[in-house]
Amino acid sequence: MKNTNRLIALILACVLLCTVTAACAEEAAPAGEAVQALSLEELAAVILPDFEDLVPWYEEDLLDIMGIEGDDYTDFVYLTDDSGMEGREVIVLYCPSPEAAERVLASVTAYLARRVKETQNYLPDAWELLDKAVLAQDGATVLMISGPDAAAEAEAFLAAE
Repeated sequence: MKNTNRLIALILACVLLCTVTAACAEEAAPAGEAVQALSLEELAAVILPDFEDLVPWYEEDLLDIMGIEGDDYTDFVYLTDDSGMEGREVIVLYCPSPEAAERVLASVTAYLARRVKETQNYLPDAWELLDKAVLAQDGATVLMISGPDAAAEAEAFLAAE
């Protein structure tokens, strides 16, 4: 019984500590700015069940492959299946403004159209995933997700902003 009471007290102390920490973080944030607890990569690790199987791409890849300038986003995650041939892709970008997000959306849209065209007669399974990819902009967030659970994953990313 003593151990149970100690465990309950420890859990309550942890909950209180988390609550106080979150409240302090919100107070420390400048007015009008939301506190972002997780980076997009950390968020992807939580949302995507196959995160460990996906390969990360880098900042220079956004510029080289999609033409997205570094000034047009503040955080991003760009992941693909390990071969790049299966059609599993996750691209999520936080942009500094809705105007920047519109530019990024245009680049990601062109990239997706290119990927769909590339795989259409060559990789039918990848083509099917890419053809049904979720492409969305919500405020200053842009995402493109292809995969069997793309809609649910996109919804989770957008709900976490």
